Amino acid sequence: MPFFYDYSPVYFWVLLSIAFALVELTTPGLFACLAFSGGCLISAASTYITPDTSTQTAIGLLASVIFFLVLKKYLQNLKFSHKTKAHPTSNIHALLGKDAHLEQGLDPDQTGYARVERELWSCKNSDIIPLPAHGVARIVNIQGNTLIIKSKE
Repeated sequence: MPFFYDYSPVYFWVLLSIAFALVELTTPGLFACLAFSGGCLISAASTYITPDTSTQTAIGLLASVIFFLVLKKYLQNLKFSHKTKAHPTSNIHALLGKDAHLEQGLDPDQTGYARVERELWSCKNSDIIPLPAHGVARIVNIQGNTLIIKSKE
């Protein structure tokens, strides 16, 4: 007879609960494994009520569904959803709409250099009019590491 026949089903459900909790630690997302972990703990408690394994499993699955719904509702109330949060602009995309101070005059479709917040950037004039030296232009797009600029007017 294998060694695990001597143990109570409580150990099985607790070990399964720990396994689900460990899986939850390694996976981001829905907290589904955490719900199953809670369901296994309820199944472990149900072993003192009923010795039938199928009833314990049904109780555990029902508890898992309830845990999942409660966790989902709780996390939605905390507003962890990426759909409700505005993403802040960062890195190069934070430059869009800012002023670029030209180092030299630029004809249409000509490439040159401009300063943006004390940093020197490569830029290209996408306007149909020439931009004067030491003038100010607006950043409208970014292609690679080149700023696409237009006249502020």
